[in-house]
Amino acid sequence: MDKIEIKGLKLDNDSLPEAMEHLESGLEEAVLYTVESVTVDMLKLAETDEQLRSTLESVSYTVLADWKLLKIAGISDTQRKNEIKEYGYFREMMHRLESASKKVFLLGGTVVETERFYRYLKEEYPDCPVGGVAAVEEWADTSEGIVNEINSTAPDAVICVISSPKRAQFFMENKDKISASLWYGMDQKRLLTRRHRLNRWLRRHLH
Repeated sequence: MDKIEIKGLKLDNDSLPEAMEHLESGLEEAVLYTVESVTVDMLKLAETDEQLRSTLESVSYTVLADWKLLKIAGISDTQRKNEIKEYGYFREMMHRLESASKKVFLLGGTVVETERFYRYLKEEYPDCPVGGVAAVEEWADTSEGIVNEINSTAPDAVICVISSPKRAQFFMENKDKISASLWYGMDQKRLLTRRHRLNRWLRRHLH
């Protein structure tokens, strides 16, 4: 694996094809394959948040979700920059889950943000079965009920869009209790903001 080191944290920096090879290999294992997308803001939080730092150190794979991380690491690679800006890892991962009819469970923080991301998934990946959806704010601050809800649907993958650093807290407390092949954690705001800007540009130029 190619890695970069920023603020004492070693982050994976493979090309997209190589990253997908690691994903496929990880999904063949009997244990949960854990992936966390990383941004500059998260690294700043990780300087003082021990659970977030522990999450980034313990997951199976880290995905660069902010091209500025390359700049900080002194790397000038146009292909990698474009892969990161276009959310290449997440999109390719979702296409593979969709093609294989893998069942997904969506876990969010608030009801509003969870519903927003659910709509995005159904619009972009209509053939990917979403077996369950949960928002943490509806569960009275208890993670046990959420984990039971996740496991009751027998998902292949859990996509968690709880905002950092709360996502790290949930992950560290419950990673050993989740019955799935894949855990993917990400901040949804950047992806949905980029999609909104692209749609707005297309409306201006194509109509």
